[in-house]
Amino acid sequence: MPLSIEIRLKQMQVVQTAVTKNRIHYKKTCSVPMEDGWVDAKGIADPVAVAFALNKALQDNGIKEKKCTLCINNPSVIYRELTIPKVDDKRVAFVVRSEMIATLDLTHDYIVDFVILDETIEAHKTHVRILAVAIAERALASYIDICTKVGLKVDVVETATTSVIKLVSKSDILEGTDPTIVADIENEIMKIYLFENKSYILLRNTKLNTVDSKNKIEWIGDVEDDINKMMQFQFTRPSHIGVKRIVIYGDHPLIPEIRDAVSESLSVETLLYPKPDFLSGREESYLPYLNAIGAALRK
Repeated sequence: MPLSIEIRLKQMQVVQTAVTKNRIHYKKTCSVPMEDGWVDAKGIADPVAVAFALNKALQDNGIKEKKCTLCINNPSVIYRELTIPKVDDKRVAFVVRSEMIATLDLTHDYIVDFVILDETIEAHKTHVRILAVAIAERALASYIDICTKVGLKVDVVETATTSVIKLVSKSDILEGTDPTIVADIENEIMKIYLFENKSYILLRNTKLNTVDSKNKIEWIGDVEDDINKMMQFQFTRPSHIGVKRIVIYGDHPLIPEIRDAVSESLSVETLLYPKPDFLSGREESYLPYLNAIGAALRK
């Protein structure tokens, strides 16, 4: 049963999986907390501390797998949506890399990958909408080195957004062509994904303040406002159709309260991410591990 590991700024989410073409079974899961400064936009900044924490978590949970998939979910990954003229399949990678380097002024040691989202026709010419991702070679190497230090061989590297796109495409949360928001809520950041016509449209990252008993109501109100901003953006799109459903997941203790508050204040069906039909495993919550599970899915 290979592992799937999501690497955030302050946490790693580890899932022991068995993957077939159409199903994922998860046996063991664990969260590995990390301190400020261990991971940053350049990758692993404190490899000794990160390797020690990951190795201890694997030993404590009796996880002895040797292969893993990585899901990178931190600022070392750069996203950019591109629209390019349709070209021969063999030239797409070159065009995307050239656009990313020119647009973002990247150095040539960046690794660039992409996902084709859809095609559009403008002025009788076909264009391709692409989600491009870039990561510095040294940052990627730092993640792989950490896995090597604890005896793991990395077979696949995914980004969080491509993992979510795979997860949503194989889940039954998109009803027809209705616009849907998927919100991943963690302790310090919320990622809000917009889907329409069963296709990925947009991602917005929002920093979250620290919450406590004194500011909880205000904090939840801020989350509602950020989700509402994405709803308002949807009205500006060509379809002018409002968001019909909001789906929430992540690893935050207030997620159930957030769901109830968002449902009441925004008057939109709001639910916790339902367990996908393709997923089986332990009865413990799968919500904190959905990014890692999405990364493990086969394309």
